[in-house]
Amino acid sequence: MAKHKCSPQQLQRTLQDLKTLDETAREIREGLGIHAPGAELWLGSLNDQTIVVEANGYGGAKLTVFDDDSCYFHDQCAVREESFDTEQAALDAADKLAGDDE
Repeated sequence: MAKHKCSPQQLQRTLQDLKTLDETAREIREGLGIHAPGAELWLGSLNDQTIVVEANGYGGAKLTVFDDDSCYFHDQCAVREESFDTEQAALDAADKLAGDDE
């Protein structure tokens, strides 16, 4: 990561701005009923695979299936990855994969 050349006072103001923006984003997400980027919404396993649903922070989510026999939680081991427009759609897909659909 590149270092920015600014005075210590500018740095503190910028960091405070960032904190304020993060808090605003958290409040908006809470109001919309969605999760922060990277929030793990679902974790389960099926045979030798792990299924993970992770929020994208904008109402959608990504479902990833990892092959446990080769490695765990690394992109190169993902055997399936799919993005969904809504968190609920991703959760429903995970339930269906795991055989939990009712």
